[in-house]
Amino acid sequence: MSLSDHFFKGKCCVCSIRYFLSWFFFLSSIGVTIAILLINPKHIDYGNVPLTVRVLFFITIAFIVGIISRFMCYLNSKDNIQKLNISQNNVWYSNQLMYEEDV
Repeated sequence: MSLSDHFFKGKCCVCSIRYFLSWFFFLSSIGVTIAILLINPKHIDYGNVPLTVRVLFFITIAFIVGIISRFMCYLNSKDNIQKLNISQNNVWYSNQLMYEEDV
């Protein structure tokens, strides 16, 4: 599956550690963004339309975080070479680690 197919046509939830970590990153980033925008610790002056500026900041950050978290789920073909332990000529491939077996 190419990156564009994964990004636009891929599943949103799969039982995988990659998806768990990306969802955790996405939700925690959104939570921190909302907290920072609501608390306003730097006392930023948002001008005459503070709600509109805050919403635009939130949408921009949510879009960027969404792209980053979606890329975290991507499993390219090099990572997906061997999922099971398969013996070939005394060499074991196990979860992308290759080592020779002592004979």
